[in-house]
Amino acid sequence: MIDVLLLLFLNRFLNLYFFSFFHSKGGVNHSNNDESTIAARQADPHSHAIVLDPYVGCIAYVPCLGKDLVREFFYDMKQGKIQEELSFLPSGLATGHPDGPRYLAFHPKYNIMYVVNELSSSVAVFSVNKALIREINEAAKNGESLERYRGRSTLTLIQSVPTIPGAFPKKMNTCGRICLHKSGRFVLVSNRGHQSIAILKVKDHGKKCGLLSNVGFFHTRGETPRHFKFDHSGQYLIVANQDTDNISVFNFNQSSGKITFTGHDYRVPSPNFVCCCPIHENDTNLDTHFNPQSTFYDLSVAESETESESNETEMTANSRKKIEQDLEQALNEVDRLKALLLSFSSM
Repeated sequence: MIDVLLLLFLNRFLNLYFFSFFHSKGGVNHSNNDESTIAARQADPHSHAIVLDPYVGCIAYVPCLGKDLVREFFYDMKQGKIQEELSFLPSGLATGHPDGPRYLAFHPKYNIMYVVNELSSSVAVFSVNKALIREINEAAKNGESLERYRGRSTLTLIQSVPTIPGAFPKKMNTCGRICLHKSGRFVLVSNRGHQSIAILKVKDHGKKCGLLSNVGFFHTRGETPRHFKFDHSGQYLIVANQDTDNISVFNFNQSSGKITFTGHDYRVPSPNFVCCCPIHENDTNLDTHFNPQSTFYDLSVAESETESESNETEMTANSRKKIEQDLEQALNEVDRLKALLLSFSSM
């Protein structure tokens, strides 16, 4: 319990301290995308993520925000390490303006990869050469040199789609997260500055499956939507608005792709990430124990009810005493941290 109280206090303290510090020192404002901000974001290579291909798991794709590139590395699964860089390519149309690739996602059905470009407010659509990935993997398995694969990208850019309306200035927006609905029919991107979720529909018939078309832009009921997540049913979208300290919940129309506000809004200090955990409901028993055959906690009785009942009174007394001791120690720690906070304030 000490750890929980301490972490909660420190989380709030650090959020307030660093928010004040960075804003007073001219830190990054993700709604600001002018030349000076871009120069700071791209002063050095800036590998923002690493994602393995979903087909074999031997190619590690790294969007480099600092250099406007998607880099491709060979990943040795047996040794568990990156061996060498094989190729790289621009993350957009190479217009001369910065793109700033931030994250990427693969389509669950088509050989397609989507890259969100933070600085150009766009989504780059790439076709993926799955056959080449498998060829590289087989060559590595056979102990062959991968030299002949250098410069041969497994990706081909086939489309670039804006995430904000044409009339909205790009210098007032940066993109945050990208994800696909589990149906594979929609791609969603968060806009920090436009304060919206851009929803793009995936073409699912004909020769150009995987290409995107715009559904619309939907306000997130807050500012700087850094992260968002679908619940496990795919019917609800939870959006974390970092700079207004709130989480908003939306209904997601799985037919049209449009979202509508549910009316549910929750106060959370500087939310940065949303994770939805499955819950197994059982009306007859609420005790839990871990089932190693399951991906979540199974609601079943781990011990016999008779033995549990006989020990219940003693456990309750001991638990109460322990909680009281923990609470006293936690309150002392809070007093110490308050004093520390005051010393920071006087600096």
